[in-house]
Amino acid sequence: MRSFFEIVKDRFLRVSFFVFLFSMLIGSYVVLAGGLPPDVRQDSNIEEMPAEAPPVETVVEAPVVEEVPEKTSRGFTVGARGSFFLLGDSDFSAPGSEQYGPLSGTASDDGGYNFSFLLGYDFGNGLRLEAEAGYIYSCINEMDVKEPGSLVCLAGGCDFYNSLPSDGQEAVKEAAKGEKNIDGPVSAFAFMINAYYDLNPDGKLVPYVGAGLGVLNLSTDVESAEGAATGTVLIDDSDSVFAYQVGAGLGYKIDGPGNGSDVTLSVDYRYLASFENPEFAGEITGGTVETEFAGHYLGGGIRLAF
Repeated sequence: MRSFFEIVKDRFLRVSFFVFLFSMLIGSYVVLAGGLPPDVRQDSNIEEMPAEAPPVETVVEAPVVEEVPEKTSRGFTVGARGSFFLLGDSDFSAPGSEQYGPLSGTASDDGGYNFSFLLGYDFGNGLRLEAEAGYIYSCINEMDVKEPGSLVCLAGGCDFYNSLPSDGQEAVKEAAKGEKNIDGPVSAFAFMINAYYDLNPDGKLVPYVGAGLGVLNLSTDVESAEGAATGTVLIDDSDSVFAYQVGAGLGYKIDGPGNGSDVTLSVDYRYLASFENPEFAGEITGGTVETEFAGHYLGGGIRLAF
């Protein structure tokens, strides 16, 4: 028969075994439930809140900017110009002969016009070169005779003049002096190479100065419009001479028809003159008449740069 001590010991061991086994079960449950203490995790059936999604980055694409060619004045140019042309007073002279004496006087006109086509190149730094082909027309309407020369024959012909006595010839000479009506065009084909400098090449308003050198092919057909001699041909001839021109103007730029192009509207003044006096054959006695050629342009034009 077991003693009381052995019975108590046996029961203690059994209780200790069940306590140990129960503790192991509870510990496993706690581990499987997420390690939370009972006072925090009261119900294992509560669904966990989903984790907050990270913010989505918004990518903003830069707008595509179409590249527009920068406007520049550099490049080729074409254009046209029209002007009022005034020939002005022109001195004329002829050596004449011992029989008729020298001829001298001044002719004046009543104005005309000029039209030119232009082809050039703009260097973009203010300098422009330009080739110009143009036509000039003016009309002479009067001459102031200082020495009549062969014009003494207008009264009745050279034979009539030669038949007069000396005092009669002197009277005819005096009558041939002074202002006389004449009629006849003076025209010219002009071929010039011009250089211009723009004072404000990048602005809208462009003042400029320029000069040119070239050749003039001049033609004239002058008739008398005085009394009985009306219709008598005085000069019908042509001549070519070297010439120059100088001038200044003001241009205004507007946008052209294409990217990088512009149109310039301009007004200008130019002075045109020959280096040497043109010479024409006189129709009355066949002598050579030398005359000045100088005129003034006042007009405007249009030029396209591309």
